[in-house]
Amino acid sequence: MKKAIAKEIEEREYKPMPKFFYFLYHLVMAKVVLRKYKPVIVRKDDIRKEKESCFIVFNHLSRLDHLFILESVYPKSYNMMCAYNEFYRSHLAGNFKASKIIPKKQFTQDPFAIKCLMKVFKKGGSVAIAPEGIATMYGESHPQIPGTGRLIKMFKHPVYFVELRGQHLTTSWTSPSERIGKTFATTSLLLSKEQIAAMSAEEIDELINKVTFHDEYEWQKEKQIEYKNIDTFYDRLEDFLYKCPKC
Repeated sequence: MKKAIAKEIEEREYKPMPKFFYFLYHLVMAKVVLRKYKPVIVRKDDIRKEKESCFIVFNHLSRLDHLFILESVYPKSYNMMCAYNEFYRSHLAGNFKASKIIPKKQFTQDPFAIKCLMKVFKKGGSVAIAPEGIATMYGESHPQIPGTGRLIKMFKHPVYFVELRGQHLTTSWTSPSERIGKTFATTSLLLSKEQIAAMSAEEIDELINKVTFHDEYEWQKEKQIEYKNIDTFYDRLEDFLYKCPKC
């Protein structure tokens, strides 16, 4: 009998992604797939030079975000944290297992996820998290899930922030089709170990809420970047609109 998915997830070995698989994954996803989205990668503080384990925080704009995190930090070892329910999607299962992605139940405390973090950090890895817990549905960032500050205070590792811009404008919750246009990822050191020690968990939460907040459409008003539609980008848009956009 095939082992239950929940049990299989629980029994996995959580450690930094194997180096050879990491190399292949970067080669295909960042050097081939990502190029389509015309990425502009900026490293104000180069996380690749960080010798310690760290948190990688990013604002969650789309299903493409993992590509930009990958290119921003490679070859530094890290594990992505992803919503627990995503592990039940068959087309993601193999990649999630090989990539050593950490499961996290959404919008609640999850002791198992903490144990996985501890295992990865103990072996010298780093962890990428989206404090919002879900990608934006309408272009404006969601508030972060309470407890991120306590998590950071608990582990005391430096925190880097990857600021994403334009990713939501290339994808849609309503359709698998895409737009193509310039996208951005800017990495900077958000919190050093000394700053973490000097701040309360609440102050860290406030800072993360501040830096992760973003409105894609306000940003686009200023930037006026051209995004070209592919296929039927607006399919099923009526399912998300509670009244006509002209009203």
